[in-house]
Amino acid sequence: MAEARSTAVRVADITDGASNTLAAGERPPSPDMWVGWWYAGYGVDFSGTADTVLGVRERASPDYPQMPDCGPGSTSFRPGALTSWCDVMHYWSTHPGGGNFLFADGAVRFLPYSAAEVMPALAAREAAGPPE
Repeated sequence: MAEARSTAVRVADITDGASNTLAAGERPPSPDMWVGWWYAGYGVDFSGTADTVLGVRERASPDYPQMPDCGPGSTSFRPGALTSWCDVMHYWSTHPGGGNFLFADGAVRFLPYSAAEVMPALAAREAAGPPE
């Protein structure tokens, strides 16, 4: 079981601005309606990960019985299906074209699936810096 760690972050800790930093995203529950609810805290590896905390580049767990064909690689923000266990491991929504995300400043914005490439930068609380 994963060890609990402190993840407290103050708005002042977000150096590239709260309006540019993701806090939470949309993802429908698993096909059996067990994984994916914000209050469940169970997770695919029984530690709460991917259930209450889902990264923008999460790893699918081949050890989880419902995910034998998902592979160990990262997943990203892309369309999903309510019947797919592999889609538990990434943000998506039943809305056409994208999903809703809460930003650290309290704003909720709809992001298109084409935003997948910038999601790691939006999920970081420190400025990534200008492209080189």
